[in-house]
Amino acid sequence: MVMSYRKLILLIAFILAACTPISSRDVENQPLVSPNANMSTQMPGSPMMITPDQPMGAMTITTGTAEAGAYTEFQQGNLSIQLYSPQDEEVFNVSQIEVSGKAPVETVISINDQIVVVSETGDFSVPVSLEEGPNIIELIASDLDGNELDIVLTVVYEP
Repeated sequence: MVMSYRKLILLIAFILAACTPISSRDVENQPLVSPNANMSTQMPGSPMMITPDQPMGAMTITTGTAEAGAYTEFQQGNLSIQLYSPQDEEVFNVSQIEVSGKAPVETVISINDQIVVVSETGDFSVPVSLEEGPNIIELIASDLDGNELDIVLTVVYEP
């Protein structure tokens, strides 16, 4: 697989961020999440912010619940994706998983180079094969207005 410079830079940034101790990260102005928070009691449509305030155009990540269950929502500009499965750093004991979520109708999503157009219901689901150990899943979404969202997740397959 040929990796573009942009993807390589994103992967390096992701690895560096994951390896940086929390105490040395800039956490000023970061909303606090109570360790006793129960995500299942969140009202649909009122996700809890889990990232610091972002400058205009940067990605924000929130969590919440809906009829389909808990989700992580990624938003950049006017484009947002609710990802139901998988969650970042989730561990699986099966070699194939479904990447599933909800996005605006006609959003084009690429998941590890598999392309899917979001259905009329707004749902998408793509099977992804995993190799033993850590696996990178890259989800790139774009809409008809030219908005783009790039999400990089790491999941682990432990047979």
